[in-house]
Amino acid sequence: MNNDKNKKLIKSPYYSLEKLSEDSSLVKRGLRDLGILPKIQTLLKEISIQFHGHNYQKCIDLCDEILITEPNTLLFLCYKALSLQELGQLEDALFWFDKALSIDSEFTVALCNKADILRVLGRYEEAITLYDKVFIKEPDWMISLVGNKGDALYNLGRYEDALIFYNQVLSIEPNNEVALVGIVNLGISLDNLDRHEEAIIMYDKVLIHANDLINNNVLFNFNKSTFNAENFLKIVFWKKTLALSDIGRYEEAIIVIDKVLDIDSADKDALFNKGTMLYKLEKFQEAIEMFDKALEIDPQDADVINGRTLAVEELAK
Repeated sequence: MNNDKNKKLIKSPYYSLEKLSEDSSLVKRGLRDLGILPKIQTLLKEISIQFHGHNYQKCIDLCDEILITEPNTLLFLCYKALSLQELGQLEDALFWFDKALSIDSEFTVALCNKADILRVLGRYEEAITLYDKVFIKEPDWMISLVGNKGDALYNLGRYEDALIFYNQVLSIEPNNEVALVGIVNLGISLDNLDRHEEAIIMYDKVLIHANDLINNNVLFNFNKSTFNAENFLKIVFWKKTLALSDIGRYEEAIIVIDKVLDIDSADKDALFNKGTMLYKLEKFQEAIEMFDKALEIDPQDADVINGRTLAVEELAK
C-alpha cells in the first residue's frame, strides 16, 4: 500500500458514540445506581462536546468521575478508551476497550476501535478477526472499514485474500475508491516481487471501471496526494505498461502507453518509454519519431538523446 498505510486510523461515522448516547438503554448499560442517571446524561453531553473539541484529557477526567463509583458503565468506558486512543496511548486504550467488551462482547464501537489499534500495533491477525466479527453483525460497515481490513491483509502478505475482500466491497459499491487503490497497491507489490503477470491482472481489475470512474468524477487518495479519476487511471496505465514491458510484451505495452498519451500527449516520459519499446521491436523510424516528440518538450534530456542516437545508428545499418 502507500506510505501512509501503517499508522493511520481510518475513521467512519460508525465510530461515534454521540448517537448511541441518546439510547437510554445503552446509557444504563453497566450502571448499578440508576439514581445517578440524570448526572450520567449531563456528563455524556459534556464529554461529547469535549471530545469533538479534541480535549481528550478532559474527557478522560470526566469519565473517571463516574468510573470511580460505577466501573462498568459501558459508554464511559468507551469514551475513555477513545480519548486514550486519540492521545496515542494505544496500550491503555486497549485495556479500556477490553473492559467495555467484558460488559458487552458484541459492542461494535469497541470492536472496531480495538481492531484498529491492533492493526496499528502490527497485530494484524487479531485485527482481522475483530473486523470480520463486526461485518457479520453490521455488513454495511464493510464499506467504511475497507481500508482498515485491506491494510491488515496486505501487511500479512495475504494478497489473494485482500483481493477477495476488495472484490466483495466492489460488488456492493463498484466505484469504491479505497478498494480500487488497494488493488493497485497489491499490483505494485506483486511487481516488486517480479510477479508481473499477477500484477497486470490487478491493474486490469481497476481499469475495467475506467469509464464509470471518469463519469462519476471519483477522487482518489494515493501516495499522499489526491487525484481525479483520469489522472489516477493514468498512473494505473503506467504501472500496467511497465509490468508488460518487464516481461517483454512490448506490443501490448505500447497499446497501454498510448492510453497515457491520450490523457497527456505531452508526457515526455511516456513518449520516451514508447520510443524505447519501439526500438526493442526494431521499429527504429517510429522510435525516432517518439524520441523527437520527447525532445520537443525537453531538448536536453540525455536519455532521450541517447535513445534517438541508437535508433538512428540502427536505422542506418
